[in-house]
Amino acid sequence: MKKVIIITVLFIFILGISGCSLNVGNLSKEEAPVRQAVIDAVEAVKEYDTEKMAEFFSDDKSEFEGITEEYNEFMKKVCGKLTYKINSAKKMDDTLYIVKLSVSTVDIPDIIERSISYVKEHSEKFLNIPQEEVVNVLFKKCIEIAEKEDIKYISKDIEVTVKKVDSKWIPEFLEEEKNILFGNLDKVAALL
Repeated sequence: MKKVIIITVLFIFILGISGCSLNVGNLSKEEAPVRQAVIDAVEAVKEYDTEKMAEFFSDDKSEFEGITEEYNEFMKKVCGKLTYKINSAKKMDDTLYIVKLSVSTVDIPDIIERSISYVKEHSEKFLNIPQEEVVNVLFKKCIEIAEKEDIKYISKDIEVTVKKVDSKWIPEFLEEEKNILFGNLDKVAALL
């Protein structure tokens, strides 16, 4: 057991001396902050951190805060299931990179559709209930479905443009790329 610990400590020490990073591998000093900018943006979505998301996707954090507490809880659940892998970062010039990543996330319209079906099937329960309560029930059902293993995922490769602005790397997500990160949330309106 002592030998395993000693070998592990030596391995970590050698990596530290050689300048390798366990997180970014052998990336150039120039490419590492570009990738980190994309990681920070995607992690903000994964954590459903409204303040951080506003930094990357909008200037207004209220854009990400839901109409109800249940909505926010639902979004935290589904966004927390987001997985991604950065596949490459291609330098276009000194101030521009194209970063390719693979993303897998919960298909939110599928969950909403299943929740709406539940409400329709049990509509007699909701006849004399205020609309706000029905919305809360809907999102509670969404949370319940999101916690199950049989939920539908979408997987897609996306490209993100990362620009250097005032010595800081800023990822710029197109609407389609944002919608993938947020689980096709844009398609929910068609269900209502």
